[in-house]
Amino acid sequence: MRLINTTTLQLEEFASNIPPYAILSHTWREGEEVTFRDMASSSAGEGFKKKRGWEKIVKMCETAGKRFGYVWVDTCCIDKASSAELTESINSMFAWYERSSRCYFYLEDLAPLREGEHCELDQSTLGRCRWFSRGWTLQELLAPKVTRIFDAEWNYRATVRDFSASAEGEEKNRKVAEVVSAITSIPTKVLLGQSDLRACSIAQRMSWAAQRRTTRVEDRAYSLLGIFDVNMPLIYGEGMKSFRRLQEEIIKRSNEMTIFAWAPPADISKGELGVFAPSPEAFGDCGTVVTYGNNDVHFTATNKGVLASSDMVLRTVKRTDPSTGITRVRYVLFLGLRGISHVGIFLRKIGPKLYYRDHSLQLAAFQENGPDGMGMTIPTEDYHISTPSQTSPTLYQGYRKSAIRILPDTTRCKLLGVSPRSLWDVTDRIFLRPRPHAWMGWPMVLATHFEVALADQEWEKKKMIVLCGCHPQKCFARVFEAGCYPREEWLLLKEDKIEPLTWMGLDAYAPALSQLSNSVEMPIGEKKFRITACFKKEDLGKPTASPTEVMTLKLIVEKSVDGVWVVA
Repeated sequence: MRLINTTTLQLEEFASNIPPYAILSHTWREGEEVTFRDMASSSAGEGFKKKRGWEKIVKMCETAGKRFGYVWVDTCCIDKASSAELTESINSMFAWYERSSRCYFYLEDLAPLREGEHCELDQSTLGRCRWFSRGWTLQELLAPKVTRIFDAEWNYRATVRDFSASAEGEEKNRKVAEVVSAITSIPTKVLLGQSDLRACSIAQRMSWAAQRRTTRVEDRAYSLLGIFDVNMPLIYGEGMKSFRRLQEEIIKRSNEMTIFAWAPPADISKGELGVFAPSPEAFGDCGTVVTYGNNDVHFTATNKGVLASSDMVLRTVKRTDPSTGITRVRYVLFLGLRGISHVGIFLRKIGPKLYYRDHSLQLAAFQENGPDGMGMTIPTEDYHISTPSQTSPTLYQGYRKSAIRILPDTTRCKLLGVSPRSLWDVTDRIFLRPRPHAWMGWPMVLATHFEVALADQEWEKKKMIVLCGCHPQKCFARVFEAGCYPREEWLLLKEDKIEPLTWMGLDAYAPALSQLSNSVEMPIGEKKFRITACFKKEDLGKPTASPTEVMTLKLIVEKSVDGVWVVA
């Protein structure tokens, strides 16, 4: 670590036994800062002392030199020409500010007080300072134990944090911290050091960086390394991919789900977004989001997206799509709390154990009792929330082409259950295609449990099982009344099957069903009814751009009138 001797103004290097030092937090002026090469190269002469940055270094040494023998200034204490040193320095930056004896915030655009003027710093005065809009100064505000604010002429103006302050000093510091909190949205207790930074949720900490900017776009991520206690290599030129890498590094060390609680920015194409946020702006409204503190869940980044554990429970809610006006049941993954509301993201199901984030909808927010129609589905296996490449229309259509759809519930026909659940998409109400060879060569048994109102009276409702299957050229079904084959019914609908049944397996394990057809007659008193299962090829419609043909299962209820079957 290099430090500037406050007496000689020369750089000195320390490998260990680092002496107490003060550290500077400021904003850069391109081309006006003194660099390491300026101070280290004897052949460069002293022309660098004409730069505005040299006066800043001199003033820093004069101010801090009254108490400390050394200071650290980022412009000249790091050899930025060495990529290895730059990487090490940026990964160590938060720790260097944290270990400093005192940090000086130099606000070069904070006007000094006129003679005889006594004016406390307020939000309008401080809020105009460029220092509060820069990316790197965020960690410089949070890391040090003692912080002082100085104006353009290096006059001391206020203290934000000082652990050794008297009771009177603490009250003054609290007032300044409240002003800074109003500007930055960082809780006052965090600014005062009374609350651990890492007690704040990931989404909350990300929100503090939402409106901050850096000269290099990659630094928007690199400036946050210390705030999330992560390290990673620097790759200048990668653009905002650096922010994606930052999030991947965070989830290697934390299982806090609020990292996914961001809202899609209006100016970014939603088709390009995955489960990770594209930039800190996406967390702009997350300043009050807190974590559940659930240590049981786990998830990790893979080449297929985020692999989520089965204990990351998915709920189902009814939601109207703003683009179509159609109300559908949606999957929601709740991530944390905002006040008394649960905050989460909406998911669409692509295929078995594969989902993607639905960016046509903003964050979900529901109070404890939940909306009408809220249910729960607990995945029996881990599942993926996919990357953008996995949400392509081709892939989405691939799982739906020639799939079997069940019509929405009506007063006459209500769906009670389905199996296998891994293939069921509650939003589109379809059985997704599994692997193509499994679907075509060895068609699977898709079991549905219905309640059908045969006539007007409550006692005239019947429960029935419809088994569906699909070959490349046709769909077929078998129908029977619930309760008639209890062993077979249990085998078909139980959730803990090692693998779904194929039609060949059904003939082996449930031969009693082999002679059934796609219709069943059900007498009720003197009335006789017949229910027939049939299929019709239809277009699924959105969200795919091109038509996606599915096979829609329809139940036709007929009544016998004078020996002739007529639609009831």
